[in-house]
Amino acid sequence: MHQKILIVNFTDCYGGGEVYLELLIKGLASSGEFDITTVSPDIKRFVDNIKDDSKLVYGVNRSGKFISLRNLSNYLKQAILINKFIKVNNIDIIFLNGKESFYLAPLLTAKVKKIAVNHVVGISGSGIFLKKLLTAKSLDKVDKLIFVSQKAKLNFEEMFAQKYCNKITVIKNGINGHTIEKKSNSSFRSESNTVNLMIIGRLQNIKGHKELIDVFYELLKKYKNIKLIIAGEGEEKERIQHQVERFNISDKVDLKGYIPVEDVICESDIVILPSYTESFPLVLLEAMAAGKAIISTLVGGVPEIIEDGKNGFLIEPINKKQLYDKLEILIIDKELREKMGQNGYALYKEKYTAEIFVKKTISVIDDLLKESR
Repeated sequence: MHQKILIVNFTDCYGGGEVYLELLIKGLASSGEFDITTVSPDIKRFVDNIKDDSKLVYGVNRSGKFISLRNLSNYLKQAILINKFIKVNNIDIIFLNGKESFYLAPLLTAKVKKIAVNHVVGISGSGIFLKKLLTAKSLDKVDKLIFVSQKAKLNFEEMFAQKYCNKITVIKNGINGHTIEKKSNSSFRSESNTVNLMIIGRLQNIKGHKELIDVFYELLKKYKNIKLIIAGEGEEKERIQHQVERFNISDKVDLKGYIPVEDVICESDIVILPSYTESFPLVLLEAMAAGKAIISTLVGGVPEIIEDGKNGFLIEPINKKQLYDKLEILIIDKELREKMGQNGYALYKEKYTAEIFVKKTISVIDDLLKESR
């Protein structure tokens, strides 16, 4: 008999949380043990990627901001619908993906087990007192809280004095890198001495595109054989275009827009993630699966992925001198780039495949189901 799982996702755009869910849903479906339904906004790419493995229920608001604590009536309406669905369909486990889904926990029926996953490192920004209160109330009602990094777990335990430590487990993200591995093995890189620097991700201020372009402009004064590839869409697109035009380096910067990671990452020699903040970024795992050298900032769970000097370099956020120095080392030293790429690939195979991540998550689900029998 299949166990019935209801997955709740309230994010209104496609990002790391949705990639996480895609892998989890596919893994759960492949196990043959679960009947899966997903509550989500109608995010086309996400829906297209899970529709063969999960039934779909669209949320109250199908356009714009899907749900927000500022819109309490919409939030309560969603809770009523989900509780009704749980009762009618005899749901065994609810899986709450992300912060706003997690905050729904106190409003959901106590009859089913609840697992929540937290993709952020800590509680920050405005309204910290309210967020802490909501987090504590939600934790009282969930049976297990999954963090994707040790850093996030430690921050949480410091904030709540380990009160809920018996409910917390760490399951680090994994990726399905088969396509990336295949393309990396079969791709042909020109024998030209051009070194491709690449940044992949949403075009947001916190991702550090501005600093990277500043550093790239300075490096071009000394190294003519480098190119910068920027893959992604977002609100910073126009500002980035203006910055590139102002420096008169359009011939050296390729703004690709959105493109699947597996279709672009193999073009890179060095993958750069100069973010101001991150949790446990999947793009680093994807770079490792492709066998690429990495430069990333010392934020969130990144130091759990990158061992400085072994599979990449770690730098401080917004530190352009450090970014310049580390990029210069890797631009000059092809042998070091390749060695870091090999080390990263070995680490990915050892720790960060989708199979490992899914197996650990199913173990948590199975344990809770046993408790409820």
